[in-house]
Amino acid sequence: MDLLRQVEIVDRIIFRIEKNFSEMNCLHDLHEEIFVECSIYEKIFQEQVKLTIHEYINRLRTEQAVQLLEETQLDVKEVAIAVGVNGYFEFTQIFEEIRGISPSKYRNQICEGK
Repeated sequence: MDLLRQVEIVDRIIFRIEKNFSEMNCLHDLHEEIFVECSIYEKIFQEQVKLTIHEYINRLRTEQAVQLLEETQLDVKEVAIAVGVNGYFEFTQIFEEIRGISPSKYRNQICEGK
């Protein structure tokens, strides 16, 4: 597959992810749409972006979660659901892995700084 075609596939994947990352089944829907066209789309994505699709989705979800934690009064479980993670524990793990701090501690630090 030529480089231009690979870039087109990655662009389509990123567009779909950014549009739908807050949906719980984002990864499944992406697979349903792209796999038929290109069975190695995950490998192409990782080569181009240097992240797995799952890691990319988690980073987007964490960025959105940071914004919600800073700008809303939603509790952490509500934030998790809003960004497409169905469960407090899983959300906390993802957030800590990417940000190095739990979502609750992050919010407390933000509140202390205001």
